[in-house]
Amino acid sequence: MPNRNADERRPFVADDEIAVTYDSTKVDIATVADDHLAVDHPLTMSWQQLNVTIDIIPRNNKWFKKSKNVLFTKQLLANLNGHAVPGKIVAIMGSSGAGKTTLLGILSGRFNKHLKISGTISLNGLRVD
Repeated sequence: MPNRNADERRPFVADDEIAVTYDSTKVDIATVADDHLAVDHPLTMSWQQLNVTIDIIPRNNKWFKKSKNVLFTKQLLANLNGHAVPGKIVAIMGSSGAGKTTLLGILSGRFNKHLKISGTISLNGLRVD
């Protein structure tokens, strides 16, 4: 690894531009941000009446040893509505076990195949299945 002095690693501001020097190469942060973070097609995500349930078969429970077909349905999310618009920060807050991770998993399309999901999720007004 090349030996760099502290001045080469520190960001600096000069003439209203923000830049950093790395390996003796000056990089303009604004240019990098514009090139890599530009959004040509901003997306608005919304969700309406989002309900998520899962069927649970109790196993190894002393109360249900005789009946293996007993089925519980647990509601994980109930009638959630919300939206996320470009340029705004969305905060999902709640206590432990409130369903924050479940909501993010559903909205991102990464969820357990056993979950039953109802409601509408849309991007720019188009429904996502």
